[in-house]
Amino acid sequence: MLVQTRNVLAGARLKTGSTLWSHNVPAFRGMNILTPTIHQNLVFTSSYDGATFGFELNKAGDSWAVKEKWKDPAQGYMSSSIIISDHVYLHLRNRRMTCFNIKTGKRKWITSKRFGEYMSMVAQDNLIVALNDRGVPLLIKASPKEFELLDSRKISDDSTWAHLVVTTNQIWVRELHTLTVFKWELPVDTISLPPDS
Repeated sequence: MLVQTRNVLAGARLKTGSTLWSHNVPAFRGMNILTPTIHQNLVFTSSYDGATFGFELNKAGDSWAVKEKWKDPAQGYMSSSIIISDHVYLHLRNRRMTCFNIKTGKRKWITSKRFGEYMSMVAQDNLIVALNDRGVPLLIKASPKEFELLDSRKISDDSTWAHLVVTTNQIWVRELHTLTVFKWELPVDTISLPPDS
């Protein structure tokens, strides 16, 4: 089980809770809020007033080892990241979006535009469906080459802090006082189809 506390990222045994490995993750006042993300043997996390990290996990017999593979000065806050292929997409403390190669830590791009204080994100094929705290969902093409916003629109005047839910053709949004379901369809040219389909 993966655990991120106020100051430590750790692996724990599911049955006993005993620590398998741990590594310090510095953050202002212990504000490690986002959920760490795992890709193969790498763990990605980012901390408030700290940095963004890629940690490498290795197991030899019954022993686990963790080491910092890369570090970037970008700072996360409350928004958890998503991984598509070998790239991680993250909404930062400065309200911008960024993309990293999770294996190397190379930052591929960062937006100049700001998107609100918080953003929940869901990966769907080669797309990111995101919702910021201002009631604006965004449809983003997942690409390490550049940030590409395909569509966005304001759907609520209330705060939308809860994580959005995406199904095949619906988006569920928890507003301040209501739960609203929206029907949506993808434009054909944004869907990635397998060869010979």
